[in-house]
Amino acid sequence: MLQWNISVSKNVTIALCFATTVAVHVPIGLAQSEAQIAKIFESFDVNHDGKISHSEFSLKKILVMTARDKNYNGSLSRDEVLISDEKFASVDKNNDGEVSSLEFIDGGLGKFENIDRNRDRVLVINELTSWLKGTK
Repeated sequence: MLQWNISVSKNVTIALCFATTVAVHVPIGLAQSEAQIAKIFESFDVNHDGKISHSEFSLKKILVMTARDKNYNGSLSRDEVLISDEKFASVDKNNDGEVSSLEFIDGGLGKFENIDRNRDRVLVINELTSWLKGTK
């Protein structure tokens, strides 16, 4: 369970607002510039330790889902995400043309374990960069 004091709460609120802004303006699954990746990394790294923990990632992932959900129905349609049809189909497990919040959270598209290449339970900038750019 996360507990925050008031001063941290204000910083987290600012970081969450920034993350939501980044999520709306930065397409998921497309190559990003180094500056965009640095902004994404910074927004996910809530405690500014140069690493993204699993809990930091999970918190922001939910915000990404929310920011992308233009019609606020709790799921993402094909036009709400900028990924290939193949990637969309791989996440849409029940083939209903929508990625539910559960499919999004559990799906391989943004699964922490798929981004954490060295399996140390934290993400560093080069892992995020490789994932966003689709490189190994």
